[in-house]
Amino acid sequence: MAKLNHNYRKLSAGYLFPEIGRRVREYSAAHPDQAIHRLGIGNTTEPLTPTILAGLHGRVDALGQRETYTGYGDEQGETELREALVAYYAERGVALDPRELFVSDGAKADAANIQNLFAQENVIAIQNPAYPVYVDSNVVAGRTGEYDANAGVYTGLTLLEGNPENGWFAAPPQKKWTWCTCAAPTTPPERWRPVSS
Repeated sequence: MAKLNHNYRKLSAGYLFPEIGRRVREYSAAHPDQAIHRLGIGNTTEPLTPTILAGLHGRVDALGQRETYTGYGDEQGETELREALVAYYAERGVALDPRELFVSDGAKADAANIQNLFAQENVIAIQNPAYPVYVDSNVVAGRTGEYDANAGVYTGLTLLEGNPENGWFAAPPQKKWTWCTCAAPTTPPERWRPVSS
């Protein structure tokens, strides 16, 4: 009989984005005269441009014809796209090789999936505030204990507290750790730094 991953039961309070949505709805109902500027979820605000739509339709149409059907692309992202990115950055003085680029379906899945490379006994430090997947994926992978509501953190997980005084980028923890996830709010690409124990 298949068994469920019991670590899912450790997730506290639900996912952040539905919680933001719930609070916004409650506030809007109580304060209908107030305008709300939604900055918490990062949802799109504009429709796709004609150029993007044309590109999407072109690729879909190509998949519908035997002569232009391609199947799966390169596992690290389409070669043509990676070469275009190399050219884009070269115009800005950055030298890259297409083999250095990895194009995926999004950072959330990558942030969770990359952790599959590391054993459960790794000691994890995560910048706070951070994207919820950094914490939740470690909980689900079994790298933490239960949620401690008084401390506001899962046991076995070190949060690196960001604040205005440290520019929202905390110093490394004093205690021993083997894996640290940091994402500077002013630098969108996540920085993954495995550290030898």
